[in-house]
Amino acid sequence: MKVEYGFDVDQIAKGHYAPKAYHDFIGFEVSKPVLERAFAKTYSIDLSSVFFSVDLAIGSYRHAISTVIPRMTKVAWHLKRDEIQHSDPSETKDQFIYHVSNSEYQKEWGHIYEQP
Repeated sequence: MKVEYGFDVDQIAKGHYAPKAYHDFIGFEVSKPVLERAFAKTYSIDLSSVFFSVDLAIGSYRHAISTVIPRMTKVAWHLKRDEIQHSDPSETKDQFIYHVSNSEYQKEWGHIYEQP
């Protein structure tokens, strides 16, 4: 998990995931059947035996990521602005920092999630 998170931060810091591009390329969509098959193959148990509600777990993951990614882009811009703008001189803070409002999130994904 640390490696994957580190890779995402690195890619964001290098400007490889602009806000709209990140959403469109990575997005927050989770294929439940693919996740269930991968989980069973990896751990030899059903996903539903671990989570009370798989839909709630997926929604909570999606909601958490929709708040973490914007924070990562903000930190990456603050720490690596010069490098980002060197790679793409036209890049601005507003273009780079990913943001999704609660209303946008709920319009696209609904409200099936549980906050910590």
